[in-house]
Amino acid sequence: MLTLLLAALPGNAQTATLFTSTGWTIGAPLPGIWQTNALGQVIMRGNAHLARVESTEPRLTGQRLIFTDGNAQADGTALVWGASYQQVGTFDATGQFTPTGGMWQNTYRGTMGADNSLELHSVGYGWGGAIDGLRIDETMTRAPAASPMDPAIPYEYTGTLKPPPVNTSQVFDNFDDIRVGWTAEYEKGTGGAIVANGQFTVWGNFPGVITTSTHDTYVVMVPTTAPLQVENGQTLESRVDPNVIVTARVLDKADPNVVLDALTMVDTPQADPSLTTVEYEQVSGMRLLGITRDAAGKPLTAFRPNLWVFQYNDGTKGRADATFDNLELRTSEIPPVGIERAVRLSWPVSATMNYGVEGAPTVQGPWQPVEDQAMPGMQQMTVPLSGSAQFFRPIQAP
Repeated sequence: MLTLLLAALPGNAQTATLFTSTGWTIGAPLPGIWQTNALGQVIMRGNAHLARVESTEPRLTGQRLIFTDGNAQADGTALVWGASYQQVGTFDATGQFTPTGGMWQNTYRGTMGADNSLELHSVGYGWGGAIDGLRIDETMTRAPAASPMDPAIPYEYTGTLKPPPVNTSQVFDNFDDIRVGWTAEYEKGTGGAIVANGQFTVWGNFPGVITTSTHDTYVVMVPTTAPLQVENGQTLESRVDPNVIVTARVLDKADPNVVLDALTMVDTPQADPSLTTVEYEQVSGMRLLGITRDAAGKPLTAFRPNLWVFQYNDGTKGRADATFDNLELRTSEIPPVGIERAVRLSWPVSATMNYGVEGAPTVQGPWQPVEDQAMPGMQQMTVPLSGSAQFFRPIQAP
C-alpha cells in the first residue's frame, strides 16, 4: 500500500452557521451549597437551574438544564464551570415548552463578577434528531444582576454551529473501468500505463540511461482531473493497493551472473522514514540527487494523486512495472494539538498537614488559590520541559 497524507492547518473554512441566542433563568430546582473547605476556600457545589433559550438558529432554541460549581475569590469574583443539557423545542405564548427532538450536551467554564455579571465559554455536541453529531461553540455574557440567577437579566449567547467531524472514504478509480484520464510524465526513456484485469500498471523503459538522479529513471501517471482541495482543519489521504515487490541481490564480482544472496520484501502499509541524498548514499552506496525531506512551510491545500514507478538503472535493465488497484481518497478531521510552555509544581506529601497552592504577581501579593480546572470540550496534560526536542500527535483511543 502506498499512502500520501496531506494535512491543512486548523482554520475557519469549514461550513458553519453563526448564531445569537438569548436565555432567561426560569427555575432553580437545586440552588447549590456554599461551604468553606479545609484549605479555607469558599466553594459552591451542586447548583442546578433551568433556562429558556431562544435563538436565531431554530435548532438551538429550547430548554436548558445547567449544572454549576464554583470557587469564590477574595475580590468577590468566582470561577464557575459545569455542564448543561438543552432539549431542542418550542415555547408557546404561555411559556409552555414542547420538545421536538434532539439534545445538546455542553461543558463550559468562565468567571462571575462580584456584581454577578458572567463571561462563559461553552462547547458541546448534539445527539438525536436533526442535530445528531453537530458541534456547538458559544460565548455567553450577562450584565450585572441582583443575584447569581436573576431571572430579569438575560444571558446573551453568540457562537458557531459546526457540522459533524468529517470522516469519509471514496474510490477515486478502481481501474475496473477508467473513471478519470491519466497522462504520463517522464524525462528520459519511455513510459506509460496499461489497463488490464481491473488493474493499472505503470511502466518505464530506460535503455542506456544510468541513474544519477531520481528524475532520470521514473515515470509518473498524473490524473487529468482538477486538483483536489484540502479544507482547513481536514486531512486528505490517497491510498492505493500495488503489487510492488522489492528484491535485492548480491552478485559475485568475478561473475555477475552468480547470485550470492538475495532478499525479497513486499511493500507494507507502515510508513518508512524519508532519507536525504547523503543518508541514502550512506546506507545504499548509490548517489541519487534530489532526495530531500518534506520541506517546512505552508502545507499543500490542493493535489492530484500520482501513481509512479522508479528504477535504479545501470543502462542495461529491462522494463520496470508497478501495478496498482483501488485508488481511494479518505477525508477526515484531526484535532490540532496546542503546545504551551508549562511549569510543574511538586512537593512532598505530609502525613499530618494538607497543602494547597497560591499564586501572586509579586512577592507582596495579592495571593490567590491556583485552580487547574479542565477546559470545556478540551483534553489537556502537563508535560515537563526537557533539553531535547519532542513531537506530539493525537491518536484515536480504542
